[in-house]
Amino acid sequence: MTSTRELLFRLLMISVGVWFLGRFILPMLWNLFSEYFTGNKRSQSAKDIDMLIENKKQMMRATIGTGANSAVTQNTKKSSPTHQFYKDAFLEASKNKAKNLEALKTVLTLWDSLEWGASDLITKISQKISQSMGTRIESQELFDMIRFCDKRDLFLPPVGSEPLLIEQITSVLESFLFADIFLFGAKDQELARILKITTAQMEKVRLTVGSMLQGRDLDKAKLSALQGNDQWSYAPQEKEIILIKWVKNKKGFKTKAELLLELQSILEFFKTLMPLPELKNSKDYEGALVIFEADQNTPLEVIKKRYKKLAVERHPDKLISKGIPSEFEKIATENFAQIQLAYNIIQQNKK
Repeated sequence: MTSTRELLFRLLMISVGVWFLGRFILPMLWNLFSEYFTGNKRSQSAKDIDMLIENKKQMMRATIGTGANSAVTQNTKKSSPTHQFYKDAFLEASKNKAKNLEALKTVLTLWDSLEWGASDLITKISQKISQSMGTRIESQELFDMIRFCDKRDLFLPPVGSEPLLIEQITSVLESFLFADIFLFGAKDQELARILKITTAQMEKVRLTVGSMLQGRDLDKAKLSALQGNDQWSYAPQEKEIILIKWVKNKKGFKTKAELLLELQSILEFFKTLMPLPELKNSKDYEGALVIFEADQNTPLEVIKKRYKKLAVERHPDKLISKGIPSEFEKIATENFAQIQLAYNIIQQNKK
């Protein structure tokens, strides 16, 4: 005779079997039956839309985004013009089975993140930019920069133009992140290491670029920064204008490499014209060693090589031939005289 326990177990197994049949097997059989007899197969675009909806559900379940950027505070907002543009472009590409459908799907996923919260794509892009820049870019930093660009419709193509795809968008975001870090001093130590300059040199270059973006003549900005007579200041509302002005031009957006190239010419100027450490008098041995980055144990031959290199880099005639403005010639001459004096002091002490 069947025991009560065995009976309950059988009922439980039957219940599980019925649930599994109704939940998985019957819907699958119904779909196969429907497709076979009616030929009503689901279009790829419908499947794509289902995928995007599922992505949004996953984003909503995740605990991502903080503060004003959280999914909870953003998911009820109306789509931005750029987001709507990519929605329309995606649907149009789905209807026409366009070749760029998958690429548009990726971009749309990125913009969906602004409404529903950060995604794996945000993390992937932030890691790629971090590797390229040589400094860590947090997902939240990237998220905020995408919002910055989206709010100002920077990725909204002109009428009749092709939409930007994820590689182009990533490049532009990298440029904006680099410009933001450089101009507004978010990571001075890291950036100085990447650019292989001192923080003092970087501050001079930043002051020059910032002043230039505010409409000041480049040579005057350089001279002011070199003499230390000025400090770069800007109103809070100017920050975004300055940032956009540096990265965006009539042709589109500058790459990070192009921004670095602009900085390089200014940086070379300061490397050759920045004042050297002062000598207290004509017998200041310690001060002379500092100029050649040496100490009392450094051999004279090593110092001699550094002297020759420094003398070539900072020779007034060479700098004038490169076209430095006349107001800098006096600074170049003073620096060169100090190099010679420092070397003479060391020679006397090394005898």
